[in-house]
Amino acid sequence: MFKYELGQTAITTTGETCSILGRAEYSNEPNMYLLSWPSDNGTTAQIWFKEDELTPVASMPEPSS
Repeated sequence: MFKYELGQTAITTTGETCSILGRAEYSNEPNMYLLSWPSDNGTTAQIWFKEDELTPVASMPEPSS
């Protein structure tokens, strides 16, 4: 079972706020997630992170009327 959904935003242990592009499930290893974020040189960086290296980004509360 995966903790995070595809397209969800998460923060890595290195501090980047990323979008989850893919995920992999293994029988003897933790779940892995492919994350993407803009790099300093204008390209998009992508790297795999273990599930326990991510923190979900809380959704913004709905404005009260």
